[in-house]
Amino acid sequence: MRHVLCIADDLTGSNATAILFRNLGWKASTVVEWFTPISQRLGNPGVTVWNAGTRRLPRQEAVERIKTMVGQSGVITNPDVQLCKRIDSTFRGNVGAETQALLEVLTGPRLAVVVGAYPASGRTVVGGNLFLHGVPIDETEIGKDPQGGLVSSSLKQLLALQTSLPVYEMTKGWLDDFVRAERQVQRYLNQRCFLVCDAQSDEDIQRTAQFFASLAEPILPVDPGPFSAAYVAARQRRSGRVLVVSGSRSKLTTDQLDHAEQELGVKWTDVHPMQLNDPLYAQEVSYQLAESITSRGVAGMRTDRVRLSSDEQQQTPSMLANYTKQLVDNLEITGLYLTGGEVARAVLTALSVTELEPLSETCPLGVLCHAISGPYEGLPVVTKGGSVGQVSSIYDSVCALQMQAAFNLREGTKKCTNHC
Repeated sequence: MRHVLCIADDLTGSNATAILFRNLGWKASTVVEWFTPISQRLGNPGVTVWNAGTRRLPRQEAVERIKTMVGQSGVITNPDVQLCKRIDSTFRGNVGAETQALLEVLTGPRLAVVVGAYPASGRTVVGGNLFLHGVPIDETEIGKDPQGGLVSSSLKQLLALQTSLPVYEMTKGWLDDFVRAERQVQRYLNQRCFLVCDAQSDEDIQRTAQFFASLAEPILPVDPGPFSAAYVAARQRRSGRVLVVSGSRSKLTTDQLDHAEQELGVKWTDVHPMQLNDPLYAQEVSYQLAESITSRGVAGMRTDRVRLSSDEQQQTPSMLANYTKQLVDNLEITGLYLTGGEVARAVLTALSVTELEPLSETCPLGVLCHAISGPYEGLPVVTKGGSVGQVSSIYDSVCALQMQAAFNLREGTKKCTNHC
């Protein structure tokens, strides 16, 4: 994905969405008029939010305009463009009809995921119903507007009034069981349909975005902006290949690794460092890591659940370091997370990295850097001590690495000459 095209139904909403992407580090612009040619933009990195001006148009006229815009843009035949549909935060306008029009002309996404929440503005979705500062939207002044009011707070009911496609719901607690949710959503991906998802907080939106980004198939995000931005960011992160190397055996590290497993939907590989000299064992570990990298964009080695003697613990950094160097080359790693001071030092030495440029702090005592020396110059690296940070520190650091790697790939600024 090199370009994001977001079709909005009014100008102020377009601008509000553009700034969300800009805050994520994308170059973003708002196109004021629907008839402005944009096809030449789509080959360059960035975000275009295109105002269709359709919110108060008659439904059929709005649909025809959307189809005309998509046809002229060239997005239908451009696999490097992610399309999003920006809607009103109070669900006014031709939401169902315009989205169906997009699904009918697109050759890619078939599932429109509707996340109507914008928590920072008091918009939440609970049980499939849209609330404005805790009041059902149809009972508010906006909902009773004679020029564009709403007959219900149920997003499923509002969509059903405008589309002939099926509308499904994923309500409170649906993401508590990741595997069950994935199995259920897979049934919707093979048909053109809508899926309404609950969200009461920014964290809910982030988790929902992470879930859908983890699927192999792309979706069409439909929302007031936050979900589209979060989904694009999460999916862009998957273009990177992050390797987690943990040599710490602290209880806090164990909690951090467990938390990251759950949030990322991955399974870290338990590694006995002393057995890495065995070619068959090393090959099996490599296979597991490669499978995780391919499916999730991240893989990790952990030693905290393996029984080691004091002498074996002393040898762990060097054993992990030599093996990590092979992995960085063979798996084309674009981001490296190292926890445990001696492990971090040993791995960087094995990679001939003698100097790091600090970029930002991903968590307490967790630092995102670039290698600025040696054959891996430009490789993003996070180093963190094993007994510090919050339970989310590894997850936060992996996300930061994925974002940095994706940004480097998107902007063409990656310098790593050995494998990148």
